[in-house]
This record gives sequence, structure tokens and C-alpha cells, in this order.
Amino acid sequence: IANNTPPTIAVNKEINAVAGTTFSINAQAQDANHDVLHVNWNQLTPTPNLALRQVNGGGELRADAPSCDQAGGCPYTVELQVTADDGFSNTSETVVVTVDTSLSEAAGYGSGVIGAIAQFGADLNHALTLTLAGETDALGAFSTAFANLGTNVQALGAESPADIPTLIGLHDSPENIVVESASASRHAEPVIITGEKIPAWSASAAFGTPAPYPSGADTEQCPSQLSGGCQAFTPTVGSLPGGSAVRNAHNGTMLYPEDWQPGVAPTDGGGAAINQIVAWQFKNGGWTEIPVQVDERMPYFLANANSTFSVYSGTDEELTYVWRSGDDPSGYFGEEVWGMTKGDCSRAYDPNGWDNMNYEPTSDEERRSRGLTGPVPDPIAGLDNDDEIVFMASDAGEQKDDSLPPNTSELQEVRIVDPLTPSDVSYVYLGLRSSGPSQPERYVSYVRDPDADQWIDRSFFEADDFEKLGSSNDNYGPNLTGTICRDFDPETREGTPEKSIAEGLDRDNDGIGDGDRFTRDGVTVTTANYQWYASGRWMVRSLKIRKPEETAADESYWEDRPDLIDRWKGRAFQQSPDSTVSVVGFEDEQVNWEANAALLGERCGPVRCIRETWGADSGTNVTKTETFYRDAITYRYRVRVHPIPPDGLYTSWDYNRSAMLPEPGEAAEPGRYYTALRPQGVPIDGQNDDIGQMDTVPAIGNFCFTDDGPQAYPSGRCPVFFDTADPTFNLPLAFDNWEQVSGKGDSGSLVYSFELKGATSLMTPVVVPYYRDDACLDDGTGDDPVRRPYPGDRSDSEKVVNAYNANIADGSADCTKGEKQGAYGAHGIHYFFTGDVDNAFVLGKPINEIDGQQWQFIVPTDKPKNVGTPYANIVRAPLQTIVAPASPEN
Repeated sequence: IANNTPPTIAVNKEINAVAGTTFSINAQAQDANHDVLHVNWNQLTPTPNLALRQVNGGGELRADAPSCDQAGGCPYTVELQVTADDGFSNTSETVVVTVDTSLSEAAGYGSGVIGAIAQFGADLNHALTLTLAGETDALGAFSTAFANLGTNVQALGAESPADIPTLIGLHDSPENIVVESASASRHAEPVIITGEKIPAWSASAAFGTPAPYPSGADTEQCPSQLSGGCQAFTPTVGSLPGGSAVRNAHNGTMLYPEDWQPGVAPTDGGGAAINQIVAWQFKNGGWTEIPVQVDERMPYFLANANSTFSVYSGTDEELTYVWRSGDDPSGYFGEEVWGMTKGDCSRAYDPNGWDNMNYEPTSDEERRSRGLTGPVPDPIAGLDNDDEIVFMASDAGEQKDDSLPPNTSELQEVRIVDPLTPSDVSYVYLGLRSSGPSQPERYVSYVRDPDADQWIDRSFFEADDFEKLGSSNDNYGPNLTGTICRDFDPETREGTPEKSIAEGLDRDNDGIGDGDRFTRDGVTVTTANYQWYASGRWMVRSLKIRKPEETAADESYWEDRPDLIDRWKGRAFQQSPDSTVSVVGFEDEQVNWEANAALLGERCGPVRCIRETWGADSGTNVTKTETFYRDAITYRYRVRVHPIPPDGLYTSWDYNRSAMLPEPGEAAEPGRYYTALRPQGVPIDGQNDDIGQMDTVPAIGNFCFTDDGPQAYPSGRCPVFFDTADPTFNLPLAFDNWEQVSGKGDSGSLVYSFELKGATSLMTPVVVPYYRDDACLDDGTGDDPVRRPYPGDRSDSEKVVNAYNANIADGSADCTKGEKQGAYGAHGIHYFFTGDVDNAFVLGKPINEIDGQQWQFIVPTDKPKNVGTPYANIVRAPLQTIVAPASPEN
């Protein structure tokens, strides 16, 4: 308020009030020389009447909030008028949203002590953000945070034992929580038995050693990041038999079977024929065949000298799946995709591949682009000790009587014990049948896009293409030469071939790239519970969950279900292209990793489907294995990479704003995020709820150091967008922990838990979970709430700003309104930095690589609610199995 001027008041404020309570609005003067004379409202939404009344001399309005039957709240528009003591006044429109008492906790931070702490954390985040940015409003924000905390604490009270859950802020009664903590949702759990558990059926597994360094390393060319330091290895290349510049997933020597190599027939180890293994359930005196899957495994020796950063990787060993075998039962699908290096328009196997014993490459170029004539079988024919037999726990039954399943021999009893309730025991029976398993229900459908096999390159994408791939670090990845077809016909798989001239690996050292083609690899995975879609290898873009009590009759069912996922996102060196943490640069899943990777293989059977990705930019031998079950997906990451300085690595799930925030008037509870320390959850609304973020740091003389050298930042602050764990918000453990995201209304819920798969992961201890609900964090890629223009570029670059603004009527995009790319409920794991995790550079054996697996449980729910612990317990305390012969002769 100032002399002879209208009061300055906020515009378009939203006030939340709980139905059945009284709320108040008062105006205060910030100018000590003046006072507010009165405030008044003109209700623009006519019904119901808010029954406004003036109190305290007219300087305050009070009203009784009317009832509301909409989960998203009932909005009423009013016109607020503030009049100063000098007679001048001002008006603005204000929206009052009333929320029913039974729905109020879902819209906020919950009740009790935990709810009070949750709101305090959110308020404190706002205050700290203002402080770090040097804003003058910071002191007021701190005052608000502590005032709200005081109000919430004063509201606590327990007059009887029945009030204790409310006082604490639990999501359920103490009795139910105790039961929940000692239970697991076993219906969603797969049971995996390795061959070594059935010694009567299994043989010794194959083993070997990777080719010694520098085999598999491109020592003739040097990544620019190493500033020529690898050129010292060049003389070594010529002395290696056959040269070191090879791309081969079998670049090693088998010690058992001795001298076995691709192209040699498997050795008969004496194990059971995998295509004869069947599984049975015994229940109510009868036998029922159940789905069972046998997946063979073998050592791979990964080498990709087509990447200039292979100079750091060489060859790495990994135990993974045999993608297709002549011993597979009918109905299985599989391809060893990395070996499909030929084809004019779509990929095909190589008739002169590494498994063609009668062909010897005559040049380095052939070694670099050589593939396979077909999938390589397990060196050991039949079941061996590292092969996996898989079925679902929900298919287990009772212990059998004296009867036997029909036409089945060598019966094995699998006793399944729940370690949380040891008295809970169930049984599955495995046996051999000469005709093999029948074709019972298949739990997972795996359908590749019609153009999934099409050869493309980075020339398919313009600089402003939302789908742009491979525009950075074009000398990494498979770097396969050959042709592309821009007029590719998915039905005929034909087109007009033209040479790929996209800049790739400069094999001739003449400054001209020799092509860099890759395939699209889009796939849709569908089960009775969910539909998942990835447009490529690292580009996971959609996940839909069925509605409780409904079944998906056909594909059209999924068209109307909400999509929860914006993206799976991966970041190296820093979280956002805007950050100034790294002096090396910024890498993401779209511009960097996608084109610089290939599928190692894919495989499907009755119980699960598997696909594995090989390569992630300078992480030449990084792999990601996705395994799809009926009720869950696992993502196993084997990270083999050079040292990465701060800000290290980020992997996260980001969600669609449209799947979390109800539209005005939509009768749906908003989406929520849950942890063990936030059992009531916090709203996913684009506003941070924890204090684990640092967005800026002070500049040095108004300069910030970037990968382009010192840059002027007149604001005096350097953007960093650094995230760490808030120990009051979530347990600061990346492993043996859980998180949950629930979409709005009946969109469904996702429960996550991360586990260590190898002790070598402990060599990288500085890793924590993090959470970021920030509508204004533009991290460079994404599809929702708007598609990110110029993926991978800085958000403050002129072209990105102009592209955002072009979509807005007034020409000024506002991130708080969902008009820019943002992070909504994004959560994941942050490796602050890594030392060498590429197995000491040259050894190839797993000694220090990061090996972890994230579980994603898909849970149909009718509204946001905490279901985390029983699913997390599947990972914490998996079912235990005991196998023993069960035939009468035994």
C-alpha cells in the first residue's frame, strides 16, 4: 500500500479448505504507514453460497466450507477486493477449493507426527531453495515452515489407544502393519531354480576366460576425451594374432568344454534334455500341468572395438542367456541380435559370421562388422548347473499323494518355503516327458514394432526432431557400416538401399566417418496386468496398468488406460544439461546412449520374456537385462565404465503429469509417492517435498566453470541440480529399500526395490536413492507434460526457449503450469562418482563392476494407497526351495 495508489495484491490465488470447517482470509499491510480498511468478496460461482462474513473490523473474512463429493475438490470462483485506509482498492479473482474430510489426507501430507514432518520437509525445501537463490522471501518462507509445524503439532492428540495410529501418522492400524511387515505378495513372485539344485538332472556348466587385453580394444583410434593418451598402444595391435579390432560377444576361450568355440557342436554333458522338462501342480487329488520355462546360460566375452572408448574396456566376461537353442521346446522365441549385422534394409544374420568355421576375415573391417550365422547354443547340451528353471509361485499346490502325473518320469519335488512364515509350504513337481511340455497359458506377450528391424542412422533426424537419436559421441557404440532404407516397408521389409553416410567411426583416419547404422528395436510387452512400451533399447516410454476387477479382453482395452511413465532416464556426469557441475559434459538416454548401443539378444517362453542391451555411450560393455513377468519387471544393470567424476551417474523413473494431477473437476485422488518413512505418502504435484536438492551454488566472480570453459553468469549463481538422499524422507540406502508411486485415481501403483546381484558392487559405496518432484527441472529429455524440444541441449538456449514459447498464446511458457518439460515424482539412484568399475581396465573378469537389479512390481489399485512392504519383502526375503526326488523308486 502506498499513498494514492491501489493496493498490490496477489492474483489467481488458490485456497484449499476442508469441507465442514471454517476458513479465514485476512489482509495485512506491509507499509507501516497504512492499514487495510476492509476486505470483501463477490462470489462469482453462485452456488452453493460460501456464507462469507466479515470479522475483526472488516479486515478478515470467514466462511464455512461447503460439502464436496469430488476427490479432486470442488472449486468456487470469487472476486477479492482489498481497500486501504486511503480509500484506494484493488480486486483479483481467487479460487476456493473445498475438499471432503475423508479425502483431505490424500490431497496433502497425511495426519499425525509423520504428516507434520512431511509438510515441514516440503515447506523447508521451499525456504532452502529461496535461501540458496538469494531471494528476499526466504526469511518469510522459514517462518511459514515453522508456523505450519507448530500448528500441526498443536493439533496432535491422543485421548484413547484407538487414536494412536492417527497420532503417529500410520497408514493403517498397528496390528495390520505388524502383519504387513511379516508378509509378502507371493502371487507376484517367480521361482527360479538353477540346474545345480537337481544334481540327478544337471551337468557341469561351461566356463572360460576372456581374450587378453588389448583384444577387443580399438587402440588405433583414440577418444577425444583421452587426448591421445591411448596412441601408445598402437604398435601392440599388429603383433596380436588376427588383430585386436574385433566386435564379438564371444571373444574368449572356453576352458570347459576344452577348445569349444562358436560353430562347434555342443558337448553332451549328460544333463536332462531341456525340451523334455515339464511342471505339475497337485491340488484336490488331481494333477494340472503348469507353465514352466528353461533358460540356458553360458559365459559371454563382450568386445566392441568399434567404439573408440573400447580402449578402456577391452573384453569383459558376463554370464547371461543363450538366446535360442535347437533344444528349446516348441513355442519359444529368441534371437542373438548383436550378431545380426547384415541386411540392406532390415537386419539379418551374417553368413560369414564368427561361427562360420570355414571363413577367415581378411581385413580389420570384416572383423569389426562380422556377426553370426545364427544364435550360438550353450556349449553344454542339456541342463547344466547354471541354467535356470522358472515358474510362478502362484501355480504351486499341495504335496502329492501316491499318484503320479501322466506320462512323466524322474519326478522331482520342489518344496517351496516362505521364510517369513515357515509353516507356509507349497509344492511344484518337475518331471521329464519325451513329448515335452504342452502349450499351457503364456504369461507374457512380446511384440516387436513392425519397423523394429529397420536399419536407420542419425541422418533420419533433424536437429529440432523430438525423437532425435545419436547426435552426440558418434564414434562410440557398434558403429556398423552398411545401407539404410528411408522408404522401408514394414510388410515386405524392403526399400531402396543407400549407403549410410552418417558420421561414425573414422576407420581410415581420413577425417571422414564411414557410416553408423543401427536398428529401431521398438517393442510392446503385454500381460494380464500391464502393458509396457519401449521405442528402443534405452528408451522406455510407457507403462499402463489394468483397473482392479477388470480384465483386458483385447489390445483395445489398453487404449483407454492412463500411461504412468514419461521416461526411464539415465544421466552421466550431471543430472541436467543446464548444470555446471561437470567439466566433461552431459550424457542422456536419448541423444547419447540409444544409438550407441545394440541388443545383445531377446528371448521368450511361457513364463517370462528377456531382452538385453549392450553398450551405453562410453560404457562400451555396460549391459541392461530386462526380464518381464506377469506381475513384475526386473532391470539388471552391469555397469562397466571408466572413472566418472562428480556428479556421477543418475538413473531414474519420471512420470507423466497427466497421470498424477487430476483435471479440474475430475473425481480422482491425485498421485502419491510413498517410502518407509512416508507411509501416508506425499502428493506428486511438481513441488519438492524433501530437502535433498541443491540447484545453485555461488559463482566465482560471476563466472561458472563448464565443459566449455569459464562462462559468465550475471546472477552470481551457478546451476548444479544436484540430488542426494534426505534421511528424514527415505532411508538413505540404495539397496534393500523400497519406493512406491501411485497414479491418480485407479491408474494403478508401481513398487520398486533394488538388490545387489554381485559382491563387486560394494566397491562403489557412495550411492543413495533420491527423489525430485520439480515441475521446473528440465533435464534435457522427456515427453510430458510437453515434449522436450532439441533434446540434450541447455534449456536456456535461445532455440529451446523459443520452441517452448511458440506453444503458448502469450508467448511465455511457465514451467509451474506444466508448459515445459519437468520432473514429476522422479525417483532413482545417484552414484555420486565412480572409480574404475570396468574390472581394472584390462582383466576382463568381474572384480569391481557394479551389478544390481531393480524390481518394478505392477499393482492394480483403485486409488493411491500404500502397498509397498509386501512387495518389497519378495526381494528382501525370497521364497526358498528344496528339491528332492519324488518318484516311487526313490
